[in-house]
Amino acid sequence: MWASKSISYGVTALLLALRTAALNASAIAPLISQLSAGTQVFYPTDANWTNETVQRWTEFSAPTFFASIKPTEVSDVQKIVTYAGLNSIQFLASGGGHGYTTTYGVIQSGLEIDLTAFNSVVVNVPASTLTVGGGTHFRDIFNPLYDAGKELQTGSGSCVGVLGATLGAGVGRYQGLHGLIIDSLLSVDVVIGNGSLITASKAENPELFWGIRGAGFNYGIVVEATFEAHNLTNGGSVLNADFKFAPSLNGTYFEILKSFEGNLPAPLSLFTLVVYDDEFGPVIILNAAYAGPEDEGLAIIQPFLDLPFLERNITQLTWNVLDTSALFGLDAGFCINGGLHNMWALGVGTIDVPTHVAFFTVIVDFLNANPDVRTTSYEVEFFASEGIIAVPDDATAYPHRDIIAHVMLTFGYASDNRTEEVNQLAETWISNFNATSGFDELQVYVNYAHGTEGLDAMYGKRKLDRLLALKAEYDPQGLFVFNNPLPIPGKYKN
Repeated sequence: MWASKSISYGVTALLLALRTAALNASAIAPLISQLSAGTQVFYPTDANWTNETVQRWTEFSAPTFFASIKPTEVSDVQKIVTYAGLNSIQFLASGGGHGYTTTYGVIQSGLEIDLTAFNSVVVNVPASTLTVGGGTHFRDIFNPLYDAGKELQTGSGSCVGVLGATLGAGVGRYQGLHGLIIDSLLSVDVVIGNGSLITASKAENPELFWGIRGAGFNYGIVVEATFEAHNLTNGGSVLNADFKFAPSLNGTYFEILKSFEGNLPAPLSLFTLVVYDDEFGPVIILNAAYAGPEDEGLAIIQPFLDLPFLERNITQLTWNVLDTSALFGLDAGFCINGGLHNMWALGVGTIDVPTHVAFFTVIVDFLNANPDVRTTSYEVEFFASEGIIAVPDDATAYPHRDIIAHVMLTFGYASDNRTEEVNQLAETWISNFNATSGFDELQVYVNYAHGTEGLDAMYGKRKLDRLLALKAEYDPQGLFVFNNPLPIPGKYKN
């Protein structure tokens, strides 16, 4: 479908694959002797490989590694990157392990740089800042921030790595209040391709800092980042309203969702999830979160309250437990690693009710007819955009501040023999949603991309020249080319 725009990925992948022969422990033996005493090294044959290394959330198009190095010092990361570059060893830095683009599958028998030890969390209350290491997860920052009277806009999954989410932009429930996560990013310390450690901020290396905010995984390994921490909204008190609706209400439901288009209050987020429920079968789940007084929030979501429901839970929570409590606590299940999750997505500028209703019918029939695909989900992240559009488009590399909602199709199934069928279904409906998206061209948030959409769709055509110039400056060897990559300099043709 977008194959012509994916050629640059294929060229990059082929060149990298040709560089790397079959590797084993001997390939890194000279490196290991240079690393600090606290560094650990694991191999797939080790009994504790699964427990001691970062495991992928999805096994679909997953990378494989001949070894995993768990450094404890930034200098170790520098040495690993330098050594790998000099010895043509493919590597990937892993934090949360929740990236799911198919481009990760290019790495076969590569080297994992496990950032688990870089999990520091420091809240500076007088300065209103949060500083985290490259291996920190969202769940690690909730309580320290809340206890300090602070908050940060975050993603919707507690187990996701903070920096993995941030470097693509960082969408989430509080974006209406504070913008994307990158809009609160103050600085990063990043190890670039030549092994140097540099700081990027508005004051230091500002052009790189521009590119880091929206395409950051193309330029190096971020080992530490500092964010602006915001005072708790409404004292940290949040209305959390969860609903399960019968599939027969889908037309009415999407009409109500559509009615919020253009007037979604900044403190409100609406997260729609269509899944197969063990008790009810296919259901529509809604999480409505409002960072404000309960009575005020309930009045705003009254149209949903008026619908008949299968199950409902309305509580006033604190900010630090919102992600783990929302959607009837589904976060715990979503954070289980393993299994095949084949994800497709796009951003839309309008919610087209007929398209959603048509796809809803298709996905419900698909779930009912095939028990082996019932970990599949259809999601619509419809979060307020006031904070996003308050930031000028040219302030960061992120190109899609006009997206009002993200539509995600996450196909879960037991065996690879479903992949061709699923891909055909996904391509058809991504095309259908795009036709009614309100945009002239496909737009997809890079962290949600399947990996086949092309550079324009993920990075924005108007921003590519600057991004590619940064690639040539900071990664001329093409070492960081596995996460929906910008291509090796000189290889790009659109």
